[in-house]
Amino acid sequence: MQKQYRSPRFAELTSTMSNENQGAVVASAVALALVLGLQCERVFVPTMIFDVDQSNRAELARNAIAVFLMIVIGSALVRAAGARQAALLSALVLAACRVIVQFSESPRVRWQVAALGLVAFGWFLVAGSTGHRDALAVGLGLGFWLDVILERLPKVVSICHTL
Repeated sequence: MQKQYRSPRFAELTSTMSNENQGAVVASAVALALVLGLQCERVFVPTMIFDVDQSNRAELARNAIAVFLMIVIGSALVRAAGARQAALLSALVLAACRVIVQFSESPRVRWQVAALGLVAFGWFLVAGSTGHRDALAVGLGLGFWLDVILERLPKVVSICHTL
């Protein structure tokens, strides 16, 4: 018996894969997106505080609220664009943001691009929550596990330590 999805468009686009394969792909994508999203968060907060100056709390609050408000606004955009297209686009933006943050030398560019990465991560989660919720939950667990492992490996330099 085929699962019913909230979005018939998503079900139609993914109907060529079996449910098990779809779940594995979704869980893997969510795990990778979570690792990239956490890395963007680790850059966004300290770099924004450094660049804006921690004594300017009003601007810090405006920046943080704007980022998380964009995630909420993005849920309407995800519905309009369709879950699969929104997930693919947000994953590409998240990956690009991670690469830019890695090689950027300007603190202002780093925290602004990391903010965009956080927004893309939020949109990815919204898009992923329209179907395969079990796989989403597994992917979140795997992503946290993978993040802890990557942070604890002695040869891996965390992005937040390169500031």
